[in-house]
Amino acid sequence: TIAKRTSTWTIAFVLGVLGVPAALAQTGALNGEWRSYGGDDGSTKYAQLDQIDTGNVDLLAVAWQWESPDGAIAGENRSLTPSAFKATPLMIDDVLYVRSSLSIVAAIDAETGEQLWVQDVGSYESGRPTNLGFNSRGVAHWTDGSEARIFLATSDAHLWSFDAETGRPIGLFGRDGKIDLTLGLRRPVDRGTYQVISPPMVVGDVVIVNSSISDGPRYKTAPPGDVRGFDVRTGEMRWVFHTVPQEGEFGNDTWEDDSWTYTGNTNAWSIMSADQELG
Repeated sequence: TIAKRTSTWTIAFVLGVLGVPAALAQTGALNGEWRSYGGDDGSTKYAQLDQIDTGNVDLLAVAWQWESPDGAIAGENRSLTPSAFKATPLMIDDVLYVRSSLSIVAAIDAETGEQLWVQDVGSYESGRPTNLGFNSRGVAHWTDGSEARIFLATSDAHLWSFDAETGRPIGLFGRDGKIDLTLGLRRPVDRGTYQVISPPMVVGDVVIVNSSISDGPRYKTAPPGDVRGFDVRTGEMRWVFHTVPQEGEFGNDTWEDDSWTYTGNTNAWSIMSADQELG
């Protein structure tokens, strides 16, 4: 299991794996891995593992500990103090992938705790993000069997693509490995009012991104909360779901006095789930 300590931004690896009773109609995470934020893409948060039980839980001991770079950065600049560390690491092929509260991504050997790579894109340099501040939950993973990528949606509203093995940005994704999520939202968006806290969701060859906008809206013209899908290889936008229906879309007529033209928020900020078979 992975134990998270909010105050010190550390991950401790505990010997053994979590055991839970079998659940009906649940497959959950397979082969002892945790390939999506919720365990599997259906977000069951369930694994059929049983090595830890009431008979041996008192024997657990810390095998290793990894410390996030956040502590040192915040120590030099208190304005960058993370609000919370809510990340759930992915565990794929014996490697953990974790996002820190300052949107720094690291790959860690799951058995030894060795840091394999770390990628700091400097998103915190834009200042405190809207709403919950420096707050994060995780990253997404994609593979076609020959190459694998890690997707990071940052607090300064960029979507990054990294090589899962080396941590290097994928240069052919967007521009130099990233796309600007404040663009393509029907109207100009102030970066200080728009961020992403939750991990992207990959369905097939599309990476899906939601958004976090102020929970205490002061203006009716807040940024749109549209959900968007991007090509996993190129970063090209493949589709957009308008959470406030636009002209010609179902439900548009319920937005009186043309309020659909300027109303914002209505965003999906939390964890997403998907059915890969249905797409």
